[in-house]
Amino acid sequence: MLLYGASAWALSVSPRLKKKSLIQRFFLLYITYYYRTTPTSALQDITGIMPLHLKAQQEAIFVNVTCLRKEIEFEGLSYQPRDYEEKIKSLTIHLSLFNIINQISTTEPYKEDNRLMFFTDGSKTEIGTGCSYCAFENGIKALEWKRKLEQFHTVFQAELMGLKEAIIRASQGNEITKIWTEAFRV
Repeated sequence: MLLYGASAWALSVSPRLKKKSLIQRFFLLYITYYYRTTPTSALQDITGIMPLHLKAQQEAIFVNVTCLRKEIEFEGLSYQPRDYEEKIKSLTIHLSLFNIINQISTTEPYKEDNRLMFFTDGSKTEIGTGCSYCAFENGIKALEWKRKLEQFHTVFQAELMGLKEAIIRASQGNEITKIWTEAFRV
């Protein structure tokens, strides 16, 4: 509730407002059960909770850049909207929920030999972020793995997570494997 509308007021936090953010101290003491003489900065470090005025500034920058798509200059740093992903609004179902066997063609270009062949993918939509891999041997699905990630993960992190898990699984066996991925597509 304290950060409501931070995008409008938090980029110009006055020193006086910084002192008022000591309301956070009461809650930090309650969370930690430390002595009341413990410095607020120590309580923030111990709990890993950011000072309120800094959290408000972070929230203001995030909303202005990602939602309002504004370029922000703050304390010598430039924040560009193009540096952040935009949400895809056209999909109604998360890609990790599709039946993976219907998503990958096992026809000719991939059906080369007896090798174990991995296919990886990662995606991000409004509904969530996820990654997966499946492996085929002789054109028959042999392995499948998928995971839902947190909303803050990027599509690039999802792609790399799928690739990483495929590499880990492929390295457990002694067979020759191929991994097909789009993680490094430009």
